[in-house]
Amino acid sequence: MNTTFRIFTLITIISLISACRMPFQGSGQDLSTPTHQPARATLEISSTPAKAEIKVNGKDSGRTPNTLHLSPGTYKVTVSLSGYKESQQEVQLGEGDRVSLDIKLIALNGALNINSKPNGASVQVDSKQVGDTPISKLSVTPGKHSITIRKDHYKECKKIVDVSPGQTIDVSCNLAAVKPILLIDVPNKNVVVFVDKHKVGSGDQKLELEVGKHTISAKREGYFEATKDISLSPGDIKKITLSLKPKPGTIAITTSQKGVKVFIDRKFRGFAPITIKNLEPGNHWVRLNKRYYETFRKKYKVAPGSTIKVKATLEQIESAPPPRRPLAVMIENHPDARPQSGLAYADVVLEAPAEFGISRFIAFFITRESPVVGPVRSARKYFVLWAKEFNPIYIHAGGAPGAAGLADQIGLVRTNALWDGRAFYRTQDRVAPHNLYTSTSALRRYEKMVGRSLKGGTWGGLLFKDQSIKQPGRRAEYINIRFNDWYYVEWRWDPKTNTYLRWMQGEPAIERITGEQIRASTVIVRVHQIHRIPGDDKAREDVQVFGSGPAYIFQDGTVQKATWKKTSTKQPTIYLDKDGKQVKVNKGAVWIQAIPQYGSLDWR
Repeated sequence: MNTTFRIFTLITIISLISACRMPFQGSGQDLSTPTHQPARATLEISSTPAKAEIKVNGKDSGRTPNTLHLSPGTYKVTVSLSGYKESQQEVQLGEGDRVSLDIKLIALNGALNINSKPNGASVQVDSKQVGDTPISKLSVTPGKHSITIRKDHYKECKKIVDVSPGQTIDVSCNLAAVKPILLIDVPNKNVVVFVDKHKVGSGDQKLELEVGKHTISAKREGYFEATKDISLSPGDIKKITLSLKPKPGTIAITTSQKGVKVFIDRKFRGFAPITIKNLEPGNHWVRLNKRYYETFRKKYKVAPGSTIKVKATLEQIESAPPPRRPLAVMIENHPDARPQSGLAYADVVLEAPAEFGISRFIAFFITRESPVVGPVRSARKYFVLWAKEFNPIYIHAGGAPGAAGLADQIGLVRTNALWDGRAFYRTQDRVAPHNLYTSTSALRRYEKMVGRSLKGGTWGGLLFKDQSIKQPGRRAEYINIRFNDWYYVEWRWDPKTNTYLRWMQGEPAIERITGEQIRASTVIVRVHQIHRIPGDDKAREDVQVFGSGPAYIFQDGTVQKATWKKTSTKQPTIYLDKDGKQVKVNKGAVWIQAIPQYGSLDWR
């Protein structure tokens, strides 16, 4: 063999061997036929997105990107990827061709299932209204989407979802209700507000509450509780007003005296002690009245539901009237008239200068009888005015000029022994005019016979205290009273009887009827402006009656400084302490000593 033949033979053998090793590709030529093999074609397949499944003529051929070597021919290429539309193309491949397929897959839309609790909420996807829940299989393009779910009176729900191609996503929102707002108006002050029995604050309130029923109440001490039930829906804004009605108030009144009339706002309510209920809150006037006592009047502010306790002590301004009308008898104090009769039986004795420095008495017989009274002597103007304070029957024998006329002018009922002596008699043991006597029983029989009333009268402005309550003040167990340079009176305290024993001119003052020394439960010394009447032939005195001056109250072995005061004929003489309150004295025998401004008073 020549060299050329050898080379041809070798090439042929190699080709046959190669052909036997290659897999079958292409359109299916008969390999048993020893024909010439065409050059193979190359098919490059890529996709966007990648990793798509490749099928060539229905057979799996890998995933993109991939390169296939195929025999020349026509091929059906299918590219598929989940979430994308399947792509099919037919490719014609020639010998030695190199074909590239770059397939852009079209993404399939995703879907949204949108639900809410409660249903009926409006839905926006990417700010576009798409309907109300529930929404099923809402088609959306792949990618991120903003979902907003809204319902009146509920808080909106927002979500961002990232939808893959062809993906179905369930979106669900439990909508939170917008809490209702309750505005509570409380017109009253200092009111505590409760919601469902829980305290929420004081005064007006703006509350965010849960949906449903609630009980709202308002409380304040002294007021009736105000309560309202209310039903609230989501998003409600409601307002209620809770006005509290004040509870009535009470005034409880007690007094130290019995039989005190009680008036509230001028209306009589009864006698103390008393409790008055159901009073409207606010100011109320309380007035307490009792005869012979100063009226108590005071305004009280009654708070709602409160009880005001009024504990009142009424100041006595006048003693209760005596059981019978006083007999006021003028009794002289001339040395020839001593000892006098009846002074120890009198309830009140007033001693004042008369003439030539000699004093005179007016004795008031009120609760006790005296079998003998005298010597009876003449009237003086100042005694007339003082007697009028007791509204007595005034007994005298004649009088200084003007005394009788003044008595008649002021309405002082009187009996003048020198005009009608039927109730009087003269004794033989003394010379006139120091021997004119009477008795209280004779006087009362006479006054009744002439038609005069034996009822009425007063205690002349004297107020009496409980003798067990001792008077405060400095000790005063001995009293020396000088009316002038030669006439003086002494009183000495007897602690056993709590009375003062009387001396005149250094000698015991004796009651002629019993022979016993005269006693006083209280001694009142008053300082008056006293002057001798100019030109009076009997040196009679003119005594200040109206106005005021120093007074000294001796009782219980002590002395209390005071002021006597008389403002008019109709007003009695009263005694005021340093606080302006009337001084009360021991009942029994009260002696009032009216001394001139030039007199003197000492005690120890």
